[in-house]
Amino acid sequence: MDRQVNFDLVIADDTKDILPKDDYTYLLGASLFVFDRINAFVVENLGYTGLTEELDWYHLIDAGQRSYVKHIRDYIDHELNTNIADQFGHLLDERNRIVHGFPVTIGKKEDDSQEQVLDTKTKHNDKNLVNSDKQHIVTRKEMQQFIADCMDLECQLIPVRKRLCSKNKA
Repeated sequence: MDRQVNFDLVIADDTKDILPKDDYTYLLGASLFVFDRINAFVVENLGYTGLTEELDWYHLIDAGQRSYVKHIRDYIDHELNTNIADQFGHLLDERNRIVHGFPVTIGKKEDDSQEQVLDTKTKHNDKNLVNSDKQHIVTRKEMQQFIADCMDLECQLIPVRKRLCSKNKA
């Protein structure tokens, strides 16, 4: 579903040059929000396993997201034959590339095409990437794909939640 977003944010003339364009800012915010939504859904699903106290909300929030991958693999993927741990781990890595990016200016000043974007880099030790340890711009297309991947994982988590809930009732 496509929708038009109108921004009524007033930005002072002396600060507007340091912010990305509205659509880029929107995609950044949407990327972080949908990941947080997936993160909450993962915590909820881990809580439904009911296997150990360390999988309740209070413990998981303090444990850090990287530990979720192990818990998902041990308690959900193993039990329900899914590959959610790998997908969540990939999304976590992608989210970290966005969060830990740094602002840069691209374009030409002469033709007024300059804009602020985030620059990031691939992990230096990622064996799955041909171009590991390379800098690149976080593009609008990458953020749109990230959002789509988060939505795909959410669709996979819905039946997992149903199976875990029905298993706990039995």
